[in-house]
Amino acid sequence: QPDYSWTGSLSMGTSENNVNIGNYNFPSGVPHDIKIWVEQPNGQADLYALNDTVQTTLYSSLCGVYTLGGLNPDFASFSELNLALNNAGITCPVTINVRDGVYDDQLLMSSVPGNSFLNTITIQGESGDSSLVRLEHANTATHIVFNVSDIKGLTLRDMTFDNNSNSNEVNSFFVVDCDSVEISHCKFEAIGSGINSDYYNGNYLRIEDSRGCVIKNNNFSYESSISIRAESSSRYTDVRILNNTNIRGRHALVYLSTNSSHVGGKVLCEGNSMSDCYQTFYINCRANGSSDTIRVLNNTVTRSSPLSSTTDWNYFLFYELDDHSVFRGNIMDNTSSIFSRALDSIVGNRFSNITNRSAIYVERGSCLLYTSPSPRD
Repeated sequence: QPDYSWTGSLSMGTSENNVNIGNYNFPSGVPHDIKIWVEQPNGQADLYALNDTVQTTLYSSLCGVYTLGGLNPDFASFSELNLALNNAGITCPVTINVRDGVYDDQLLMSSVPGNSFLNTITIQGESGDSSLVRLEHANTATHIVFNVSDIKGLTLRDMTFDNNSNSNEVNSFFVVDCDSVEISHCKFEAIGSGINSDYYNGNYLRIEDSRGCVIKNNNFSYESSISIRAESSSRYTDVRILNNTNIRGRHALVYLSTNSSHVGGKVLCEGNSMSDCYQTFYINCRANGSSDTIRVLNNTVTRSSPLSSTTDWNYFLFYELDDHSVFRGNIMDNTSSIFSRALDSIVGNRFSNITNRSAIYVERGSCLLYTSPSPRD
């Protein structure tokens, strides 16, 4: 930018707006350091130079395909990406290809300007191998590895997310107030070598008041599980959890919507594998005054060792459900029971090695019950 000479008259403490100093085409997605200073005010030397300069870093809006990490990337880190998306926004669909590597960082996106169902955001491992792209962090205050809120049309794919804060039963991966989110072919880690029977060490992928969310084909590494909160008074929650493996924690799946002002939600949990949880399913929509639809279908739930005592629960807890709740086609080995306050149907499930309490307990509701073989085989 060549020097610009301004002429005019300004009283002390006043300013002039809309000064045109020229044009420049700023490449999108790249940080631009802007520095402006004055020289020779009134044709004389500046006697106090400490207040003659302003500077900032700006991004122009993103549009298209970009790279993160590796050699000559558009973004060197997730922190740089956060700054660009949250401040400059996007003007068309954006794809971020993350190069192989380990990134000690966080993904933090909220209300990205220009984001819409048309202007979507995809962040994916460039190689397609989740084991080669690793986003990890150890924040002992928040425990957050990623937190995305108020985003439409987001895809996270082919990456590993690891909370290294070494904390028990915390929320580390957040999807909040979003619409149309897909998380697929990713790996979630919390401790590093599997929590075995120490279910309380597991971390949660927490989904709050979001709809159109699909969590599919992910590996939860025996260290993480899923928590859904449908606590909005205006947004109906809609989540599908499909074909994920190695889910483990205090609960494999939590669903909570417990206040009379909550509008509730719809959850499909199908084709997943879970093991060694305290209560595999904790579903509580008591008193939300709405109709929730909870379908738990064709999952495999196992335990690495038989139940040890009558106080060793590991049951499937459906607590105060509303209409349209189904538990069907699940395979349960070395598990304890189903405890339900209200459940429409329990159909076509297979129980084995049940040694504790009753296999199925339904307190109230018109429950259609059929299992094969016998619940106590």
